[in-house]
Amino acid sequence: MPASKDKFKAQPKVTSKATELKDQLKKYYVYALIDPRNISEKGIFYIGKGTDKRGLAHAANALKLSNLEKTDEDKDKDSEKNKKIREIHAATQEKPLVRVLGRFDTNEEAFAAESMLIKYSYGLTRTG
Repeated sequence: MPASKDKFKAQPKVTSKATELKDQLKKYYVYALIDPRNISEKGIFYIGKGTDKRGLAHAANALKLSNLEKTDEDKDKDSEKNKKIREIHAATQEKPLVRVLGRFDTNEEAFAAESMLIKYSYGLTRTG
């Protein structure tokens, strides 16, 4: 067979180990945002659930908001979570740590776990 036809043969699909592992993970997850200055249960300041890169999106959004000129209404809507992320970044030039606490097959399972963990972590912040 001539060399010019070889280049049109179907090439095997190349996947990385990371891609293969990602494909095996359950779609929904529950995560914690943790202050890197206090890596303990007391350093957790946010529990959330999501898919894909939801856990990482918080820091990007909070830091983007800090660069915008805010109206009084915007300032009222600015969450404590966003303020904490900006405080961490100002003090350390780091973003909060994102730790996946569990993976789930359904949104309902993730929601139930998120709810339980919020109640648990809320108790930690109020008793310590």
